[in-house]
Amino acid sequence: MPENNVAIIAGSRKKEEDAELRVTNLNDKYRDMKDRVTQSIMDKKEFKQLSKQLAKDLKKQQKSKIQDKPKPKLYVLEFDGDIRASEVDTMRDE
Repeated sequence: MPENNVAIIAGSRKKEEDAELRVTNLNDKYRDMKDRVTQSIMDKKEFKQLSKQLAKDLKKQQKSKIQDKPKPKLYVLEFDGDIRASEVDTMRDE
């Protein structure tokens, strides 16, 4: 079952040194709400079986994500000249 990620990003518009960006992940909150509703409509035994199956599926999904993780890539750009591009006109002609 694919899971959608929900997050709220809140930032301060102040131009202060202590300004920060805060990210709040809402997945856990909504997952808990879903579990409480599911638990209220299912009997105890069914809910326990469902919880175990979901835990197995989550563990299997996390394991496959680790194995499928692509290798990081490094790109090297060779740059001849001044890094401040003081000779822009010359470089443009080249």
